[in-house]
Amino acid sequence: LFDSTDIRNVGEALAFITSILTSSTEYSIIGTDPEGTILLWNEGARRIYGYEPEEVIGQANMDNLYAPEERSAGRMRDILEAVSARGKWEGLTKRIRKNGEVFTARVVITPRQDTLGKPAGFLIISKDISGEILLEELKVAQLYTRSLIEANLDALVITDLSGTITDVNRQACQLTGYS
Repeated sequence: LFDSTDIRNVGEALAFITSILTSSTEYSIIGTDPEGTILLWNEGARRIYGYEPEEVIGQANMDNLYAPEERSAGRMRDILEAVSARGKWEGLTKRIRKNGEVFTARVVITPRQDTLGKPAGFLIISKDISGEILLEELKVAQLYTRSLIEANLDALVITDLSGTITDVNRQACQLTGYS
């Protein structure tokens, strides 16, 4: 998994892994025990969920990160059953931040094993994709609006408040001869 010649002792290995977890700021990396109690909380998790490590490590369960509607529907139980059956679950879930804001996350959950290969919990890697979803919705709306403008048989010219032309449809180009 890495060049072991660079790591000479347990302290260096721990520093190496710690630096990876600290540097991962866009992805939440959470490790739990078999019951879901949070044991590992990286910088990305802090930024995405808003909790400081001391608020969750050994204190909170991964179920607390699901939005209320998903929690009441038993979503975590269903996902963990899928992880046990297939060795991995990947998909979108509604999550909740410390401040109560619900967001959509792309999540991958895999089983975590101890040094003997026995189940030791779960590793949850997630990313807030709310911005990506919003961008996609804006693109769809823009495409729809553009199609309405272009479908119009009349020449349409759009200007800003100072009268500068900001957009035209094909009919306006054909009528004026300007692109």
